[in-house]
Amino acid sequence: MSELQRFLLAFTAGAVLLVAFGIWRWWKFNHSPIEKALARAMRKAGLPEPVPQFKVFAKKRVVTIPDFAWPDLQVAVFCDGWKAHGSEAVAIADAKKRNFMARTGWIVLVFHGRTILGQPDYCIHEIREALRARESGAF
Repeated sequence: MSELQRFLLAFTAGAVLLVAFGIWRWWKFNHSPIEKALARAMRKAGLPEPVPQFKVFAKKRVVTIPDFAWPDLQVAVFCDGWKAHGSEAVAIADAKKRNFMARTGWIVLVFHGRTILGQPDYCIHEIREALRARESGAF
């Protein structure tokens, strides 16, 4: 192996580590504990990797940001904790956004924190079934 090849290999490995560290730090500091728990459960279950914090647009403006999405299948998952989603005003706003998504063809799944933490298998089952339905064209 030439000196240039060794340098490029070391440089590439270093760049990969920096990117991985950057993603880890972004994930650690920008996601709630219930989002992290569901992400771990999805990964453990072997579900396809979702897009976190996917922006859904209407007329060039962001309507809502699901916590996880499979945009190609139009499947979205929201992780709702009582702290951020517990008021009536937030519940009304959430419903409007999610109704928009359903009206425009998305399958929208909503899991509350206690369900994610206490019944992760239920969450995984529902996500898996939604993905299967879309992949098969059944829904």
